[in-house]
Parts: sequence; structure tokens; C-alpha cells
Amino acid sequence: MSAEEPPASNLPAEPVVILVAEDNLINQKVMLLLLDTFGISADTANNGQAAIEAFKTKSYELILMDLQMPVMDGFDATKEIRKLEFNGGTHIPIIACTAMDLAQAKERCLTAGIDDFLSKPISRQELQMTLERWMKIPLQKVLNRLRAEIKSATDGTPINRKRIKLLYDTDQIDDILKLFLTVTESSLHDLKSMISDKDVQATWPLAHELKAASYAVSAEEMSVLCQQLEQSAQREDWAEAQKIYSSLNTAFERVKEFLESKTTSQVTEGAQERV
Repeated sequence: MSAEEPPASNLPAEPVVILVAEDNLINQKVMLLLLDTFGISADTANNGQAAIEAFKTKSYELILMDLQMPVMDGFDATKEIRKLEFNGGTHIPIIACTAMDLAQAKERCLTAGIDDFLSKPISRQELQMTLERWMKIPLQKVLNRLRAEIKSATDGTPINRKRIKLLYDTDQIDDILKLFLTVTESSLHDLKSMISDKDVQATWPLAHELKAASYAVSAEEMSVLCQQLEQSAQREDWAEAQKIYSSLNTAFERVKEFLESKTTSQVTEGAQERV
């Protein structure tokens, strides 16, 4: 055996699978990408009720639980999972992933039975530390498995996608950004109608969701404006909400123009290299 090869005993017997309970498609994509860089597979649930059903049918290493979801939120979903665990004497780590103010949400999290917290936007380093703290299988073993898979990849290929993913964490970033543009365009259209209708119960949750998605792709100006819009809607200050929406729409156009110009530049550079 080569000195570089991890011993078989240092590899988990089966791939590690985590459940990601998250209704925001952008945040789902980002989390799946982050977990993939650690060699961890993940299932997704779009709401708390779906998370409970997934928990009933499959054994997971842990659950990453968004707190604000439709149908059933993360607090109630955690309570139900803890009830199901009571008779079996088991305990799965449940980690809250939220853009909420943790100072306000912490007591509710602890009462529900949540074990730990991750604040959005979630960095790779913070996620790694949390996984190392709560996973039954040491994260290093999972990474060793991923490295073994990379090593066994077919020789002679010009690009080893698994290796790029492990080193740079950017394998799917273009897909995430395209999805962000599509989903955000639709969300902004919906927000415009909601603000015109002065619909408090619809406006602030969508602004909150868009804030989290903007954080996830580092659209910082948009995330700040979304937070301001969320607060204005909660105060029912619709004149202010209209102004913030206008600024948010302009900020989105800047993000869209930047990403489109970057794509055009990459295509042009590729064409020049082929000449």
C-alpha cells in the first residue's frame, strides 16, 4: 500500500448522508455544494413536514434545519422528531440554519430540542467546525474517503472534477448564480404586487427569503436592502417599502449585468484561445 493511500480502516463503511431541511432553492444548492466538498451526500426537504417524513424513512447522520419554512417550521418539526425519538431512545443532532436573530431565537431553539446553530450566510469553515462537533463519523474519515475516490479516478482525463471541487469549492457556482438570477427575478415581480397590495403577511417573509438567498451568493447590497424591506413591511411603512424596493430592483440589475458581462467575457476569452 502506498504511504499516500488512507488505510481501509480509516474509511467509513458507507457514504455519509445528511438531511437538509430548507425551502429556499438557492440555499439548498449552496448547502449541497458545501457538503459535497466534504464528500457528504444530502437529501433535501422543502418544509418541516417533509423533513419529518424523511426522518421516518431513512437514517441520517444529522439534520440541518431551516427555522422559517412553509407548511411546518423548523421549531415544530424538531419537536415532532424528538417525540418520535423518545420511544426508540435515539438522538439525531439537529442544527438550526437561520438568518433570524439568534439572541431572540435561541430559547425557542433549545425548547424545541435543537442542538446547535449556524447563522446564514453559512461559511465553509463554520459548517466544517459544526460537522466535526456533531457527526458520529469523524469528518476526516469522510474526507479520506473522498480523497480515495479522487485517487482512483480514471488517469489521463484532462480535468478531474472531483479534485477541483475539493480544492476550490466552485464546481457548481455558475449553476447556483443562474438559479439565483431566475428565482430573484420572479421574487421581485411578486414583491412589487405584494407591496402595492400592502400585504404584510406575504411581503416580509418573501423579503426575508430573498435576503438569505442574496447572502448565499454574496450579493451584499441586495441582502442589506432586503433586510430593510423586511423591516419596513413589518412596520407597514409602505412609502418606505416602495423606495427600498426601487433600490433593490436597481441593485439586482447591477448584479445581473455584472454576471452577464462576466459570462460574455469568459466566452470571448475561450474563443480567442481556440484561434
